[in-house]
Order: sequence, then C-alpha cells, then structure tokens
Amino acid sequence: MPLFTHPESPSISLSRRDFLVRVSAWTILLAAAVDPRRILAESHPALVPMQHWNTALFANRIGLAFVVNGGEAKNLTFQLLRVEDGNVKTASATSEKASGLVTECFILVFQAPRNQAIGQGTYEFKNDQFGKFLLFITPGMKTPEGQNYIAVFNTVLAGYSAPVGSARRNNHG
Repeated sequence: MPLFTHPESPSISLSRRDFLVRVSAWTILLAAAVDPRRILAESHPALVPMQHWNTALFANRIGLAFVVNGGEAKNLTFQLLRVEDGNVKTASATSEKASGLVTECFILVFQAPRNQAIGQGTYEFKNDQFGKFLLFITPGMKTPEGQNYIAVFNTVLAGYSAPVGSARRNNHG
C-alpha cells in the first residue's frame, strides 16, 4: 500500500521505499554541494586546523586585530592588513603539475604601530575568532602608518602521499 497518495490524483503515489530512496538521494546531492569545511571556517575559524588554513579563510577578515606575545613582544596589537597570493609562476610549476601536487602559497601581511617593532621570530598570536596559535613572522616595510610583518604559508592541498613505513633514502653513497 502506498505511503502517500494525492487525494485528487490516484496516479501520484509513493511507497515508503521510494520515498526513502528519493530523500536519501537528495540528501547526498545536497551534502556533496555544500563544503562543510568552508561553512565551519566562516563561522568558527579556531576549529580549522592550521594546516588547512587558506587564502579564503583570511580574505574577508582584513582589519582583524591580533594580540601578539613572545620574546620582546608583550601584548602588542597587530592588525591583518592584507592577504596576498604567494604562488609564483616558475619553471618548477611544470614539475609540480607532472607530480600531481596541488599547492597553495599565501602571505599574510600584518601591521603594528611603528613604536612596537619586534624582530623576526615565532610569536604567539591570539584572537577571539582564531584562538591562540604560534606564527613565524618577519619584519616587512615600514610605512607612515606602522611596521608591517609578513607570515608565509605553503600548503600541499592534494596529490602528496608519504611513504608508509619507510624513510627517504640517500642514493649518493
């Protein structure tokens, strides 16, 4: 006996099995169309592991303030100034395509007041959205607005699989 029958048209009916199959198919299609990592990153970037950070995660967060500590830095305020594409078009790009690696390189540029200059190194960054994390930064340009600092990210997105149970061998003797 059909589970659903349209009262005015007995030809439109759906058995329980057909209903479940169709609902399951639509659920799978919708789940495939929505990237849960993107939704998670937009709402809670602190839950995104650092190795999955990318340009898109920071692109709409320009102006975000971070408190920086470590070494000579004591509660300094850095502001995310811009996100830059770090992918360089070189001859090695051909070998990367041949190897099947998919990579992303991006650069975060922060700005601090000129009187808060610190040296190159690894510092603790803290922000309400991102939580606490360690980041290696290097001083960039000084501008009338302040001192810029740069953090470079290089990530392999796909195509790399480490050898299982074996170390890399040196073939040079």
